[in-house]
Amino acid sequence: MKRKIAIVVVCGCIALSPLVSFGTKETAGTGTQSVNDSEDITSQETSQGTKATQVQNTDTEQGQSNGSESTNQETIQNQNQSGEKAQNQNQEQEQIKDGESENKNDSASQNQKTVQNQEKIRNQEQYKVGGTKEEKAQRSQERRSQIANAVQEIEKIAENNQGIGEQIRTIAQNQKDEQDVVEDSLEEAQERNSVIKFLIGANYGKLKEAKEKLDQQNIRIEEMKKLYENIENEADAQSFTEQISTMKKIREEALQEVANEDQGFSLFGWMFRWFAE
Repeated sequence: MKRKIAIVVVCGCIALSPLVSFGTKETAGTGTQSVNDSEDITSQETSQGTKATQVQNTDTEQGQSNGSESTNQETIQNQNQSGEKAQNQNQEQEQIKDGESENKNDSASQNQKTVQNQEKIRNQEQYKVGGTKEEKAQRSQERRSQIANAVQEIEKIAENNQGIGEQIRTIAQNQKDEQDVVEDSLEEAQERNSVIKFLIGANYGKLKEAKEKLDQQNIRIEEMKKLYENIENEADAQSFTEQISTMKKIREEALQEVANEDQGFSLFGWMFRWFAE
């Protein structure tokens, strides 16, 4: 009985061995395939991770590039704004300087006018002008007499200085002749009454003639100053200086007389002044 059971067991084992072997092989194959599939999945995931990393790197580089460009643009804009601000500041400074220059010019012009007015007032106080016709005529005669006396003194100096004597004599005589023309022109201009002066103004033609002669007198006075250096005698030099001062004073007084006659309002004086000029 026991032998029969042992034979049956052995036969059963022999019959089951192919099935066990097949199951083992199938199990091993399935395990291997699972491993391969797992490796493929891991490779795909790794590849996808690499691509994602590359995409991220690319995005990062683009972001950095865009950030750099944005920074550069902001830098350029800041530089442009700084340049515009500097230019505006320079323009404002130039405008301030121009304004200061204009103020200085205006101030200088006002100061010059003030000085001229003060000088005019001093001259009017120093030299008698205006008055009646008799007073004007008397002053004119005094000037003629003073210039004549000065010329006589200068002629004496000319005799003592033969080198420049003729020049001194000629200048002095011309000075006297021109003074006579000045006085004649002034007297004729002063004869115009106030009504006519109100309508057509002063006698601008005669006043212009007097001014021209007075300008020539000033030139001759400067010529005599230059000749003074050639006078060797001390007494003659001092006398010559005194006569030059007398001629200068007479000229300035005559200028004040001309300026006084040229003043005053008139209706149509501007037109007659234009014709005279």
